[in-house]
Amino acid sequence: QACQPKPQVNLFTDKPSNGKFRFCRWGKLYTGDFNNDGRSDILCYYRNDWVRIGLGSSSTTYPSVHWEGPTRLCKFSPSSSKPGKVFVADFNADGEEDLMCMDSESGKMRILFIGNRSFHSEEVNWKGEFPNFCTAAENIFAEDVDGDGDADLLCRKSSGYISILKNQFK
Repeated sequence: QACQPKPQVNLFTDKPSNGKFRFCRWGKLYTGDFNNDGRSDILCYYRNDWVRIGLGSSSTTYPSVHWEGPTRLCKFSPSSSKPGKVFVADFNADGEEDLMCMDSESGKMRILFIGNRSFHSEEVNWKGEFPNFCTAAENIFAEDVDGDGDADLLCRKSSGYISILKNQFK
């Protein structure tokens, strides 16, 4: 009996859908579910600490800017010569994306627990400092390593070793 060929599976549409507006020309783009609807949204973080969010929809385009405004998340004092690194993850295990900024020169970190509030709050929910955890030349990741629902921090050292800061949020 002859083998039947497997049917071809189409993973993507034939043509990309192109947005009708510029969203993040000069900033850095991040994804996350910022309104907790199960769809990926996009966030643009500009060097001048301006944030812009576009919400995902059932169509394949991001039709408009849902929210934009300033944030103080990456304003480290004294001012660092380089902007902080931004991470999108659930740091407080509430099922919603939060924002963390890390100054890799000083090891200072700040987190905004987003929930149902906006990003421009003057208050950050958590501040910490881990000066030797991960330098600017090393790679840092925010992932739930231990499966407890909140993001931990991983650093791939230039030596190849991995360091982990377990999130102790309670």
